[in-house]
Amino acid sequence: MKLLAMTLIPYAPDPVTGIRQSITDRLRSAVDTAILVEQLGFDGYGVGERHERPYLSSSPPVILSQIAAKTSVIRLFTTVTTLSLLDPVRAYEDYATLDHLSDGRLDLMIGKGNGTAQAELFHVTPEDQWERNRERV
Repeated sequence: MKLLAMTLIPYAPDPVTGIRQSITDRLRSAVDTAILVEQLGFDGYGVGERHERPYLSSSPPVILSQIAAKTSVIRLFTTVTTLSLLDPVRAYEDYATLDHLSDGRLDLMIGKGNGTAQAELFHVTPEDQWERNRERV
């Protein structure tokens, strides 16, 4: 059995204290969690892509690059890359570079997208997300 932890990096108050971290601290906390996940013996850590509130995970390759620099063995997952919203060449370049810098630890998961706010932001209808995904793969 393999164990994977994943996050969309929600930006919400702490459920115990009710205090909301700064965005910087919340992003650093996601990286620190990945370090802990590796220390606990998990097989991988994933960061999903979201472009709407309350999530801070709009740029998984940047976050995963920081995680790659601070870890050495865990697999790095994109849980999920919304290729239907991205320039496919740029996505390839970003993730190929990350894979090289992490010594081949990246696993790319591709999905069509999610959420109505994201569709409105990128002017993509739920119907054409599948077609856009096919074009980009």
